[in-house]
Amino acid sequence: MSIKTILVKVTLEANTTIKQLDKLVTPAGRTRRYKELRAYFSATGNAGIIIKHQRDVIMEIDPNEWNAHKLPYPMDEEVGGEDYLVIEGFNSESSDISVVLCFIYEE
Repeated sequence: MSIKTILVKVTLEANTTIKQLDKLVTPAGRTRRYKELRAYFSATGNAGIIIKHQRDVIMEIDPNEWNAHKLPYPMDEEVGGEDYLVIEGFNSESSDISVVLCFIYEE
């Protein structure tokens, strides 16, 4: 198995409720085991990212907490072929927040 990285860059638009931002689909015939997530936010505030394995929430990311600690989040989520992770976000602040998510996985 080789270790790979996916970078996802999204913008949490000002004054938005929860909406889907991206979807990470595993190609047919392959399996990805997500090992770690690193998150970087341009600002803190009443905003957040939600990661789901299809419909099941596996983590919620608060930018206030993540910017304070700046530690990677360990994951152990196996996503089979044609299965997917969903990235959702919300932002109650009056300005946009840029987010970079770095997913480390084995395939």
